[in-house]
Amino acid sequence: MKKYFLCTLFTLVATLYTSAFAGDSDRVVFVVKGEIYETPLSELKKITFTGGKLQAHMTDGSCDEYFLADMQKVYFSDVSASINTSEDNSRLLTVWNQSASMLSVRGYVGLVEIFGADGKQVSSQYVGDSSAHNLDLSLLPKGMYVLRLGVETIKIMKL
Repeated sequence: MKKYFLCTLFTLVATLYTSAFAGDSDRVVFVVKGEIYETPLSELKKITFTGGKLQAHMTDGSCDEYFLADMQKVYFSDVSASINTSEDNSRLLTVWNQSASMLSVRGYVGLVEIFGADGKQVSSQYVGDSSAHNLDLSLLPKGMYVLRLGVETIKIMKL
């Protein structure tokens, strides 16, 4: 009951004061049973609570429902938690050596960022040349991560 109340209270406050708390954020992210669902704030009309569910009502008339008991986290973000696919991803992400927990990136110059499933940045490195650059992921726990190379995002799993 306490979890239900706290989740309901947080979501209600977040909805009422979106502009105050969201800052530069452009989406709300729901983490439900380890799965990430995100909704652009521009498409979110309102959030209601009915029958143990959070309902996200969209401006197009559709409604997404999430069981409150299954919700783990709700937060605002300016970083997409979803994965954009690109024909160039195969060029950028070339080698994954699971036994050594190394990720090799080549053909890219710029900031390489790694985000955890919760949206928090866990690593940030600047790659200064386009030759192969190895990223050591050995200190990261197992799980899903998002690798961001400029405007491209790539889902990676550490097993």
